[in-house]
Amino acid sequence: MGRSTRDPLNPMPLYLLWNARTRAVEEFLTAGWPKKKERLARATMLLTLRDGGLDLADEARRHARLSKSANTITYSQAHLSERNYSETDIYRSLSCALVSWRTNRNIAAKAPAEYIPQRADESSLGEPEIRRRLASHRIDYDALIAGDYRRFLQARAEVLQPLAASLCS
Repeated sequence: MGRSTRDPLNPMPLYLLWNARTRAVEEFLTAGWPKKKERLARATMLLTLRDGGLDLADEARRHARLSKSANTITYSQAHLSERNYSETDIYRSLSCALVSWRTNRNIAAKAPAEYIPQRADESSLGEPEIRRRLASHRIDYDALIAGDYRRFLQARAEVLQPLAASLCS
């Protein structure tokens, strides 16, 4: 790599997105948990933070320093386990969003359809602001609260794939 592997808008190396031009949506669906240091999982996380990754509670920007933020599961582990999802299915980078530890604790084991509107009501932010903050993680509000985990992952992968391809062209 003779040219710079850094993007001025995101200081993380672009080589993490290796071969993203040819990545299919299905490959994003298989990306594991970012803390396991899998290349595609971390590249997926970087893509989700490209628009700033605003915390739902305090609007602080989350960064790709995984030790400084909580990896929260958009659909909680308890919620998905009750519905017989395997740990492999639960711990996907597409299901991950970086938030503060405090926000993560407040989400707990609730379903998105419960904790997202609750966050909007309790904080007086309102739905439009919660939508904006979720969008900063490339999370579609409607897909998240619809209650269909697999469709949510599919929708998020479909958003990330063209972004990855454009960054590597």
